[in-house]
Amino acid sequence: MVVADPSVPQDDPPGPVNDFGGGTPADQEIALDLQIVAGLLPKARIVVYFAGNSTQNLVGAINKAIFDDVNRPQVLSVSWGSAEKFWSESARDAMQGVLADAKRLHVTVLFAAGDELATGGLSDGKAHVWFPASSPYALGCGGTLPTLGSDGASVGSETVWKEGLSGTGGGISDCFPVPDYQLNLALPRSVNDGALRRGVPDVAAAAASSPGYRIIFNGAEVVKDGTSAAAPLWARPDCDRQCATRHTGRLPEFSALFQPVLFPGNHDRRQPCRWKGLRRRAGVECLRGIGCPQGRRYHRSARRRAGGLKSVPTNKNPAICGGVQSGGVSLLARSNP
Repeated sequence: MVVADPSVPQDDPPGPVNDFGGGTPADQEIALDLQIVAGLLPKARIVVYFAGNSTQNLVGAINKAIFDDVNRPQVLSVSWGSAEKFWSESARDAMQGVLADAKRLHVTVLFAAGDELATGGLSDGKAHVWFPASSPYALGCGGTLPTLGSDGASVGSETVWKEGLSGTGGGISDCFPVPDYQLNLALPRSVNDGALRRGVPDVAAAAASSPGYRIIFNGAEVVKDGTSAAAPLWARPDCDRQCATRHTGRLPEFSALFQPVLFPGNHDRRQPCRWKGLRRRAGVECLRGIGCPQGRRYHRSARRRAGGLKSVPTNKNPAICGGVQSGGVSLLARSNP
């Protein structure tokens, strides 16, 4: 449970502040993001960025986070976006500019792929992916529906998340060409025009309402779902990767993009991911990307790459920043050590 703590700083761009809305969906989004990350990185210091619900404010919040010399964020998880169609060229270019800066500064940025199916919430008869999840500089995170195996403890199967009118976003971008890290993947063609472009999402994690994510909100247990949970969940594996890389002193070869690590060479089961612990599919399936994390195996892989450490040093000075307030943006970040 995440509780009010005077030691938890907030770092606000001008606009909304940390003001509890009495139980609004935005309040619940804050609790979901923070409790997932706090559960996965229990020693993390939490820093909260708030911003208004607009593309301009989102760009400003991410820009502020990546250039924050106090908290020095290293991983950002953002549970916000909308269909590419809704972004003007200038707004998209502005976001691409700050995400390019994030890559240059070795900051990984994860975005939820959306909860409005392959249509992106539109009814024009076409498929639409969400941006910024479709940015080549971002790790797009989709959603699945896991089913327990016969032992009642392990995952027996995992399918695309679709429950009525809700479900994971994903498909082929209308805006971005195939990035280098997807060139050797068997991407499907766009159902809109038959072209090959960037595939979204890159990865996936549980997002269905059953079993869902049980959080404590306003003193009561609440079950939440959505790709808003998948993005902060995937922040933990990337923290493991970054800490292991930095601990071994291999920073010059470090990439802020997670995809080159996940998508080496021809992506099939005969050429395993360089990091173990990814429950992968042969090729890329839009709506699930290339697979879902297997936490214990992934953590062991990170530990081995860190030189056999008993634990990966993910908590030297981590900062998790998040916030959805009054329909605003959600950012989660892990700071540089």
